Amino acid sequence: MFFGEDDRSFPPSERYPWSAIGRVEGGDGYCTGTLVGPRLVLTAAHCLYLGPDSHELVLPTEFRAGVSGADVAAIAEVVDYRMPAQFDIREYERGPEVDGYDWALLVLSQPLGETAGWIAVTRTRQKELLGLLADEHAVSQAGYSYDAAHLLTAHVGCRVDAVHADNTITHRCDSLQGDSGSPLLIEEAGAYRVIAIDSAAYEGEGDFPRNVAVDARAFWKGVADAVELTPPRRGER
Repeated sequence: MFFGEDDRSFPPSERYPWSAIGRVEGGDGYCTGTLVGPRLVLTAAHCLYLGPDSHELVLPTEFRAGVSGADVAAIAEVVDYRMPAQFDIREYERGPEVDGYDWALLVLSQPLGETAGWIAVTRTRQKELLGLLADEHAVSQAGYSYDAAHLLTAHVGCRVDAVHADNTITHRCDSLQGDSGSPLLIEEAGAYRVIAIDSAAYEGEGDFPRNVAVDARAFWKGVADAVELTPPRRGER
C-alpha cells in the first residue's frame, strides 16, 4: 500500500545489495525473498501456501536472484525449508495473531550467494529498533511488486512507525502484493543488514494503511542456526 504518492524507484538489480533480492517462484504465484547466506533465502512463511481456497503447504520450486525483465543474475532450485512451528496459515488469514511468526528459510540447491551476494542478519534487540523511530528515512524496502513483477522496485529511505512486542514493526514503505517477504534494510558504513521482512497490510486509522513487517528479533537466531546447518556441498566454495 502507498502512503500518499508512490515513492518507489527502480534500483539496478544486478548490483549488490539489490542482486541478493529475488523472486520466490512456485504454487500459484510468487513472493520476494533475500539471500541471507550462500544457500539460504529468507521470505514470508505465508508464501509457502497455495492461498485462501487451499491451505496446502507447497515448497517453492526455485529462487531467481536479481531479476530484471528477461535477465536473471542467478537461479537455483529450492530443496528444503524451515519455518516456525507456531505459524498457522488459517490464523494468519484471520488477523494479526501470528504475524510475528510469518517468516521462513528456503534452502537452495546451489550457493547463489557466492555470486549474487547475501545480506547479513544479525542479532537485533528492541532498543535498536526503537532507535529507528527517530529517523523518518531509517530503512529501505525492495521487492517485486505485482505492478512491475519482473523489475525490482525500492522505496529508499522510509519510516518505521512503531515497534511491537510480538516481534513485528509497522512501517511506511510503499509496497504491494508480490512484496511479501521483501526485506527492510538498514545501511551502516556501506554495509547492509536485513532488519525485517514485509508480512501483511491492514486498514489503518485515517487515510493510510498499516503495513506490518516481521522484524529480526523473530528470525535472527533461526538464520544463524540454519547457516551452520547448510554448509556448501563438497566441491562448492
